[in-house]
Amino acid sequence: MAHAGGQLDAQVFFYMPADEARKWARTDLWRTASAIPGVRIFEDHEAVVAKSFGAFTSGQTLLYDSTGHLLFKGGITASRGHSAITAAAV
Repeated sequence: MAHAGGQLDAQVFFYMPADEARKWARTDLWRTASAIPGVRIFEDHEAVVAKSFGAFTSGQTLLYDSTGHLLFKGGITASRGHSAITAAAV
């Protein structure tokens, strides 16, 4: 995001089980992601958003161009899969 020059709309979705309180998703990772300028954070109740994008792995990242064409789908960190986060950069 630091190098995007305001040209990236980043959205991070945290899986939220139906039977858990909101604080369940409000982890250190949530706070870290929330502190990144330009990133919007959302709860993904029962992984509805993740499933709609075909994302099933913690830390999976999707990058689309302005026309909606998928440019990248995969992981972007060495620790991918170790925190409960699903990211979609749209």
